[in-house]
Amino acid sequence: MCIRLMSRLFLLTVVSGLLGLGLPATAGAAGPWKSALRIESPEKDFHLTPLRLALDRQRQRLYVVDAVAGMIIAYDSEGAEKARFNASGELREPVAMVRDRQGGIWVSDRASNQLFHIGLKSKRIERFTVRHRDGRRVVPDRLELDRDRNLLLLDRNGGRILKYDAHLNLLTEYQGPGRFIFTDFRLHQQELWALDPVRQALVIFSAAGRYLRQLDLKGLELEFPYAFAFGPENNLYLLDRHAGQIVVCDTHARLRYRFFTPGRYPGHLRYPSDLLFDWQGRLCVADEGNGRIEIMSR
Repeated sequence: MCIRLMSRLFLLTVVSGLLGLGLPATAGAAGPWKSALRIESPEKDFHLTPLRLALDRQRQRLYVVDAVAGMIIAYDSEGAEKARFNASGELREPVAMVRDRQGGIWVSDRASNQLFHIGLKSKRIERFTVRHRDGRRVVPDRLELDRDRNLLLLDRNGGRILKYDAHLNLLTEYQGPGRFIFTDFRLHQQELWALDPVRQALVIFSAAGRYLRQLDLKGLELEFPYAFAFGPENNLYLLDRHAGQIVVCDTHARLRYRFFTPGRYPGHLRYPSDLLFDWQGRLCVADEGNGRIEIMSR
């Protein structure tokens, strides 16, 4: 009886580890991913609070947007800090950024509810208040640039996605057949995919803004999917903020596997806020609650 019980406990431990639901030692070990690097602040008087991540693939820089510290921090591929900047104190609560091809960055600032364009070489700082066609003010959040250099942004006041040209003239508003409230979006193969965490659905639009279809995520047993990214084999990586997990599925919402567990230990997640794949194909996860970046490799 004792041997049988021990065998069952061993099997349960192994299965839990494979599912990413096990002990701290097995966290993050599920699927093909393993821990490659962990970025934390080495300073006692500075607590990193990563909210959003962004990339400069050409210069191989990972940008961490820290709204609490009011700054953006750049790291190299080894996790070494290369720079901190806050636009000479102009940025107070940055929440998202994207780098353009002209050597500048766009930043959403929550404190002023404005867009900043910062020339990294020229040091020129421009502030913009963005509006709808009817004059209503936009509260900019997540940002992205398309191939035509148009700026796409998530309007936190209503959770809609808007596209503007280089002069910030509104071109397109992405709307589905229902009242969706989005928290994240990605450009993918000439389409725009947007995530509604309450409805637990991904809504797909054409680049021109036409509603195409909807992908139901309810069968994946998510608690609160907050962000997502397209990864290897065209799989979807869904960040479950409340469950402290990443759930991997195909583009038909068929489950592949899940990994990470909630908690404070290294390799665990506590209210993660963003994820992306870097120039090496590594998975970078902003662990807001634990104040670190988890970087996974295959």
